[in-house]
Amino acid sequence: MKALEYVANECPRLKGDDASFLVASLPELKYLDLHGGFIEKEDVVKILKGFKQLVHLDIKECGFCEDDAEILYEYG
Repeated sequence: MKALEYVANECPRLKGDDASFLVASLPELKYLDLHGGFIEKEDVVKILKGFKQLVHLDIKECGFCEDDAEILYEYG
């Protein structure tokens, strides 16, 4: 199960299956820990673009290369 699908299942008031629903539902989120859950690169980009107040994002062991040069260049 994808990490964001799990969030949607556990939080029934949040509707959706990608990062857009999370950003729309919790726009002032500052800390997000998805460690060990599967998340696609496109959703990481949506999270980084959408959460303007994000202080901490843990995406270790999430199924893609955390050292992705594009993400580090753009948001690092």
